[in-house]
Amino acid sequence: MPVVQVEALTGISFGLPKDADPMARAAAGKGLESQRSYLRRIRSAADIML
Repeated sequence: MPVVQVEALTGISFGLPKDADPMARAAAGKGLESQRSYLRRIRSAADIML
């Protein structure tokens, strides 16, 4: 989930520049093949992408 969506849902601002969020780039078709194909189940801390 893009950080901007987390911010909107929680009311918390992380101050992250929009172009620095890899999930936002994926949603815009920039950087990753597609957001849907990149989603995966998180089973451990090693699965978290920052």
